[in-house]
Amino acid sequence: MMIEPFGSEAVLVHLPPEKIISVHHSLTEGTPNQPSPGQTRPPWLVESIPAEDTLLIRLDQPCTPDVLRELSEFIAEATAHPSASVGDNLGTVDIAVHYQGEDIKEVAAACGMSIEHLIELHAQAEYRVAFCGFSPGFAYLKGLPGQLHLPRRATPRTAVPAGSVAIAEHYSAIYPRSSPGGWHLLGYTDEVLFDPTRDSPARLNAGMQVRFVPSRAPMITLSDRAALPSHPHTPAVEIISPGVSSLVQDLGRIGWGAAAVSPSGAWDRQSHRLAQRLVGNPEQAAGLECVGGGLHLRALRAITIAVTGAPGPVYRRQQGVRTAVDAFTGLTLAAGDEVIIGAATTGLRRYVALRGGIDTPEILGSRSFDTLSQLGPRPLASLDLIGVQTTSLPIPGIDGVVIEPSAPALETYFWPTPIWAALHSDTDIALADGAFTVSPNSDRIGVRLNGPALTWDVPPPPTAASRPMVRGAIQLPPDGRPLILGPDHPTTGGYPVIGVLTDPDAPAQWPPGATVRLRPRQ
Repeated sequence: MMIEPFGSEAVLVHLPPEKIISVHHSLTEGTPNQPSPGQTRPPWLVESIPAEDTLLIRLDQPCTPDVLRELSEFIAEATAHPSASVGDNLGTVDIAVHYQGEDIKEVAAACGMSIEHLIELHAQAEYRVAFCGFSPGFAYLKGLPGQLHLPRRATPRTAVPAGSVAIAEHYSAIYPRSSPGGWHLLGYTDEVLFDPTRDSPARLNAGMQVRFVPSRAPMITLSDRAALPSHPHTPAVEIISPGVSSLVQDLGRIGWGAAAVSPSGAWDRQSHRLAQRLVGNPEQAAGLECVGGGLHLRALRAITIAVTGAPGPVYRRQQGVRTAVDAFTGLTLAAGDEVIIGAATTGLRRYVALRGGIDTPEILGSRSFDTLSQLGPRPLASLDLIGVQTTSLPIPGIDGVVIEPSAPALETYFWPTPIWAALHSDTDIALADGAFTVSPNSDRIGVRLNGPALTWDVPPPPTAASRPMVRGAIQLPPDGRPLILGPDHPTTGGYPVIGVLTDPDAPAQWPPGATVRLRPRQ
């Protein structure tokens, strides 16, 4: 066993694959999302996320030596005395499969067997969920017969239908929703693999046993479940224009990583919290995250708002007259007043709080929109109506917060991971001397850096095991250009992680084209 700090409030535990599920269930029994009467939840645990040969443990406090020691003792006890419930009480799930996949003939030929024998091998195997990753409810199933092990497709499909039963390498899986993918498609199932309205949203969870049962029943076409927009009874604000991009965000949906649901939430959490406090809301209330400027809204009744985040102009239009107003303070609007949020003068993202907090249905405990999984309220559009919750909390008795305009923090530190030592000795110089710029292809899933390719003295394996990921992790894809994960990152990934930012929210304010300097902190 090896415990590796993974940022300031998470650790990565390296264990033999056969121990991962046992330790995961020992940790999660008794947690709110997986209740188990009579079990005691470790006080420092936020969530546990299993992967192929590692277990990510999020902590509610800094990763101090005392916490590491307590965690090590807990894991040693869990591995010495595995939970009796693992595999016994999780049950077996039968999945009816229509073996009519696009690749079934090609796979049979590649494996040197008939289609009938291929179906027999795939259906008679006993599978167990190793972990969930890639997208919500996507379960990696161990137990695929060795005769069916194939590398992924050379050219991934841009869209794989929901319910597709597929194989790749030593796994079988089912696509819960339509998404890009490079696995070989053997068939389809009508089973709904992920439904955020269920108490347990993922149909398949780590440790469960799975059987595939050939079906001759007529197929049902599955469609992705889309979050419906809210239609408030008493709207407070109308969106005249959403600008470049305006999303509803709160502090995210924590605790669902084991079902492959990313935390999401406001990227610049400090700015989000400040905006909410300025209008008297709890910090976790939902507000707006705006990129690129151009958000234009109209108050339908009296309401107080606040704008924080990156510096930039804010305008109020009253009776046709537009005047500049201050950000970083509460702004009381009368019915009919309009507000225009200009583009950031430095930085990138601006945050808008509405008194009471945006009222839209919660999905898995959050109102945030996740751009990767598409969970939560869709991006704002013109003519949308926004409701707010009622509140009796007082507005703070301050005029505003003094913010000195400054450039975003484009020089930041990161905690190196052990694999950092395998990079070329000049890597730290390349990262720190400003050779990298922010790619315009960056988004809330990850910030791509353009610049010279980083090289390895000791190259990692070409196909690394999938491991859990965190916001601020610095991945190094095969092209050698760093990718820094944002709030909507996949919960697992196969690219090597060379470090984790000490401030994982810093990239929220990195505009495209900006020069970035990264320095390792030993």
